[in-house]
Amino acid sequence: MTESGGERDGEARGGAGGAAGRPEPTGAAEPEGPGGPDEGRGGPGAAHERERDLLGPLRPFLRTVRHAPDRLLHPWRRRRARRRLSETGPPERVVFLCVGNICRSPYAAEVFRRRMPGAWAEKIRVESMGFYPVPDRPSPGKAVRAAGRRGVDLSDHRSRVVGVPARPMDILAVGMTPDQARRAARRWRLDPERALVLGDLDPLPIERRVIQDPWGREEEVFDAVYERIDRCVEAMAGAMFG
Repeated sequence: MTESGGERDGEARGGAGGAAGRPEPTGAAEPEGPGGPDEGRGGPGAAHERERDLLGPLRPFLRTVRHAPDRLLHPWRRRRARRRLSETGPPERVVFLCVGNICRSPYAAEVFRRRMPGAWAEKIRVESMGFYPVPDRPSPGKAVRAAGRRGVDLSDHRSRVVGVPARPMDILAVGMTPDQARRAARRWRLDPERALVLGDLDPLPIERRVIQDPWGREEEVFDAVYERIDRCVEAMAGAMFG
């Protein structure tokens, strides 16, 4: 597969911030009024701060409402995903996708490789890729340590960028978000049945369909994300191989 550039997926990664980091945001400081900082607080920035303060107590409720469809639709999505995997059969390639290919997708790919029955290990090529257009970035230390606690070694991993296959192939695209699965399906011209959202296979009740991006978060977040990926990959392999 040729590795070419991709566009961001709403979750910036890598770049000038370091080999495995994200670029620091840049932008002009908020202008001050003629009388100094206090008099310059009446502009758009101040209005945004006031709005944020007013919404603060409501944020947990708004978050719950926002993701209510994910929770309500999850049982149906899980049944559909399992049915699609069992009916379509194993593909030539399974490609796990995330934004930067340094945290979630490489871990999922390694867990899936270990879960495949020996008879299938030689028939299915398992890979991971990302949409952020900078290849060869290592996984951050927190990812390496969290994966290591679960018996997975990411120390030698280097990111790959989603490209275009040199020839048409039977690929199963597995995204951490619906958008990632859709973008891969368009780019690789896949049957919609071959584009999957990994979180749909979670056997537990969910808060969100998306598998959270742990980049830049505490190691406890990496642990929780990898625990969820373990559950989903186990369910995926069970539906494919029994």
